[in-house]
Amino acid sequence: MGVRFHEPLDDNLRNELTHLIRRRGTAAHRAAERIDPIELVVDDPQAERQRIIGRLQPPQMRHGQLCDIEFGLRELTRTR
Repeated sequence: MGVRFHEPLDDNLRNELTHLIRRRGTAAHRAAERIDPIELVVDDPQAERQRIIGRLQPPQMRHGQLCDIEFGLRELTRTR
């Protein structure tokens, strides 16, 4: 799954994303692991809201505006 971020963003989140964009290879994966998991809410008018909790993955494209850069999202498994 891919996610993009649009302004306005929290300054801390923007700094973490910028830091992740600048890293490559294993350094990028280590930087992604340091970012806390995020929770996304998919609000589909045709269906019920869906909550997804996952970890960001380094983007493939590293140039351009933040809103144009797609980060991977690895969904965390739910335990009950």
